Amino acid sequence: MSGITRLEGGILEALGRLFKNDVHIFVYPQKDPETGALWTVDTLEVPRDVRHLYGYLVERGFLIPVEDYDKSVLDIQAPEVLEKLQSGDEAWESMVDERVAEVIKARKLFGYGARWPSGEGKSAAKRRDAHEVDSRKAKQGLMAS
Repeated sequence: MSGITRLEGGILEALGRLFKNDVHIFVYPQKDPETGALWTVDTLEVPRDVRHLYGYLVERGFLIPVEDYDKSVLDIQAPEVLEKLQSGDEAWESMVDERVAEVIKARKLFGYGARWPSGEGKSAAKRRDAHEVDSRKAKQGLMAS
């Protein structure tokens, strides 16, 4: 159950809490993975039942379009980044801004480090495991002599 569904006022209460302290959300354009069309604050097709609310948030300046963006990153999809991050695949770091990666790692956000020891990535875990196997073999060899 999400936090919104637990609030008595639902999505309206959630948004009220979010924006009461003059919060602004900077919205980066995204490419539709199926059509290649660019989604922006102005072109996003919003479900009919929240169009007025969305329009209000845009008109009041709570949703701010990022206009000076890097077109080379538009093919990166958040679910792919999240999957890599949670599985320990260090490639996720090249898919986000360096400062974002630092914050994610420092605060262990989005499940970072939850599936591998000591927050190390998959590559580091493989190196550690190989070293442990080599160490065990070396010890066994010494005991056998």
